Amino acid sequence: MPLILYFPWLSLLPPLIAIILCFVTKEVLPSLFAGVFTGALILSDLNPITAIAKTALILRDNLADPWNATVFILFLVVGGMVGMIYFSGGAQGFANLLTPKIKSRRGGEMASSLLGMLILFDGYSSSVITGNGMRPVTEKLGISKEKFSYIIDSTSGPIATIGVISVWTGYQLGIIGEFLPEGVSAWQVFFPDVILYSFYSFFAIAIVWILSMTKREFGPMLNAEYRTITTGKLMDDDAVPLMKTERLETKKEVKERAINMILPVIIFVVVTLIAFYLTGWQTSGLESISFRDALGYAEVVDSLLYGAIGAVIVAIIMYRVQGIGRLSDLMKAFVNGAEMMIFANLILLLAWSISDICAPIAWGGVGTGDYVATLILPYTPPWSLPAVIFLVSFFISFSTGTAWGTMGMVMPMAIPLGLALGIPLPIAIAPVLSGGVCGDHCSPLSDTTVMVLKNRRFLGSAENSSSFGIPPRRGKDHDEVVRTSMFSGSDHIAHVKTQIPYALLGAAVAILAYILISINFNSKLLWAVAMVVGVMLCYVVIRILSNLDAKRKGIKIPLEK
Repeated sequence: MPLILYFPWLSLLPPLIAIILCFVTKEVLPSLFAGVFTGALILSDLNPITAIAKTALILRDNLADPWNATVFILFLVVGGMVGMIYFSGGAQGFANLLTPKIKSRRGGEMASSLLGMLILFDGYSSSVITGNGMRPVTEKLGISKEKFSYIIDSTSGPIATIGVISVWTGYQLGIIGEFLPEGVSAWQVFFPDVILYSFYSFFAIAIVWILSMTKREFGPMLNAEYRTITTGKLMDDDAVPLMKTERLETKKEVKERAINMILPVIIFVVVTLIAFYLTGWQTSGLESISFRDALGYAEVVDSLLYGAIGAVIVAIIMYRVQGIGRLSDLMKAFVNGAEMMIFANLILLLAWSISDICAPIAWGGVGTGDYVATLILPYTPPWSLPAVIFLVSFFISFSTGTAWGTMGMVMPMAIPLGLALGIPLPIAIAPVLSGGVCGDHCSPLSDTTVMVLKNRRFLGSAENSSSFGIPPRRGKDHDEVVRTSMFSGSDHIAHVKTQIPYALLGAAVAILAYILISINFNSKLLWAVAMVVGVMLCYVVIRILSNLDAKRKGIKIPLEK
């Protein structure tokens, strides 16, 4: 009998070892590899030779997976596109265009958050477009890489979770619908109540705006912003950004035209949206389908790749028409940009691998999520169920680095428990979504692109069924923290460390909100009170903590340039 069945607590070791080593050593690659190898060792019943072979096979299988390969190619193409945009002077031209209109750091932060929220149809797309579009602007305005990556991460994920026209919505409706009583519509349960009770998503966005409007920070972010304001350094000297734009070259004496960036980005967005609809329509098998419904079936990463390739083709043509370098020069710029993504791709490969290690036992993993959920949820009193579901979802997402995987693991228990205890279904469901996003924001392992819910991997097949009996469901997920660090040009660990205090503040206020509404789960007045009190509490705590931390560090706040 496998060792993990005798000692299920061993399932906690792979993610815990990886997380602890990430923070202690500040070296992501060896830390993630240690987590993967530890999991392989457990699955091999502590046989080191077998564990080495299993580690190699896991890495190979993740690299060979068609969906993963598409992600790799996408990042290389996007990196190449960025390299050509820089070479053409487009990034500098775009920054020059916006800087006179966005004259302050506050304006740059608010503009970045608004752009991230406007692209609500997919968190992945939001990170790519906002990161590449606003990065040169925020660099020119003197906004630290840590703050920029935090803004992207804390708007793209939450807004995609509560946005109605969103890829996330399609997936969430699919998971919810599988466990509802017969005759109950997933859409009726989801809209608007599940959205309204997804407290963390609202508070996370509110915290971004409060920090930007008040010019206050606390914790590691205060150090990062103060460093940038006083020294001009966008990141620490020993930082290792996942996208090193300082390596990129701009053609000498080129005219810096904003259109050289704007047009490729527009092509990228338009082609991607068209591909969302077409791939969703094709996958659904329906004769006709609305754009919102098509998002639930869309091949997200494939669509983004189509958009990126289209943007690169247009960029090459328009740069050659303008006489910006020879074709060989543009190809060199493309390769320079693609090379920026190699380190990030290695992190993704290891994050995918540790996600597979943490998968349910029936799927060949150690069963981290199953163990945590079955340990806590069945023994929860009714009034505390929403808060406990949030905490369980948070811990599973933090440990495994996947928000969507967490939804797939916890939802099969949350809905039946809600029905059994007489709790309104939206209030039992919403904490799963909120807790998954929050844990994903805090996790250095965050690669929610994979875990147990890879594109084209079907849940509940004979060989792929969790202990909860999750039925067939196609899943697509995202890599929140890794991709945010990547497209903002931030150091990965620095991004995680500076973001955690703000994410935990949002989590604490969300838990209090769930406890408050437990007084009467059916009262919309209590929901409104919880929202207002929650936002006010975020504001008060930010003021108190920023004052105390700034006083301790001898920094004057509000921060000014």
